[in-house]
Amino acid sequence: MTSPNKITRTAFVAGLVVAGTLLATVVFSLLQPDKPTYQGKDIAVWLGQLNSAFSRNDLQKRQQAEKAVEAIGVEATPYIVADIKRGNSAWKRNYRSFLAKFPAWLQGLLPSPREGLTSFAGQAALFAIGGSVKPALIQGLKDGDAAVRQASAATLGSLAHYKGTDIKESV
Repeated sequence: MTSPNKITRTAFVAGLVVAGTLLATVVFSLLQPDKPTYQGKDIAVWLGQLNSAFSRNDLQKRQQAEKAVEAIGVEATPYIVADIKRGNSAWKRNYRSFLAKFPAWLQGLLPSPREGLTSFAGQAALFAIGGSVKPALIQGLKDGDAAVRQASAATLGSLAHYKGTDIKESV
């Protein structure tokens, strides 16, 4: 039989662990920078809508999301780049590949990977910002992630062609 003192000590330690976890969650939430918003929705929502609009070929939702990204402006750039990287991570690529090889019943039990921003949607988001995103795109050409480099290069080309942005320094 366990002593009441041991139960009290175990409950105390468990309480400390729970309190510490809650405190860490609150501190983490407070230290997160505020995401830029447009019409009450943060950039992550708009990027998700843009990605979804591309996959569903929904022109109205795409234009709405691009307008939001344009209104947010250059502040959206780090979130766009991070979302492109998230969609292209090695872990997600491998998970998608292995998940497709599993039996259907097991695929139904496992969660599908959250889609990151596709390269096309990332390019559209960066392009929507306009010429002011050029310094970030030039930096993106040197990024370690191939999808970010590709999106940066394609967006620079589109800005030069469609908006007359001077991109000589990026070459």
